[in-house]
Amino acid sequence: MVRPGFGVEVVGLKETIRGLKGLGAEASDLKDVFGPIASEARDVMVGFVGSRSGRLVRSLKGSKAQNKAIVRGGGKKVPYAGAVQWGWGRGNSEWKHGRYATGIRGSFAGQHFFEKTDAVMGPRAEQMLADGIEDIIRKYDLS
Repeated sequence: MVRPGFGVEVVGLKETIRGLKGLGAEASDLKDVFGPIASEARDVMVGFVGSRSGRLVRSLKGSKAQNKAIVRGGGKKVPYAGAVQWGWGRGNSEWKHGRYATGIRGSFAGQHFFEKTDAVMGPRAEQMLADGIEDIIRKYDLS
């Protein structure tokens, strides 16, 4: 993407991050860019997750990596997170008769809260990423 005033075209995120590191940017600077994106995505996702006990919502965590923003959910104490996300179909015998089968009966379409969050956060995350990269460029006077 071309940013007015900077004249920078980002071909790929990996190449951009590698280039910024090569020019002196630190890992903590990159984490400061991706951390708020993951945190905001987690906050948006909470609104899409239906909740009975609140365990699934509490399991959602935004990661702070230097090259991506990820929200994770579920785990050992919330094994039904996948079924809530993608649904519970008649043909999924592993989940209906396996060790995770307790507590979920019937069939439902799923909430698809990850896809809904992606639809909301796509443009916002892109803008936040561009602003963060511009801040790093200004900080290290790389323009």
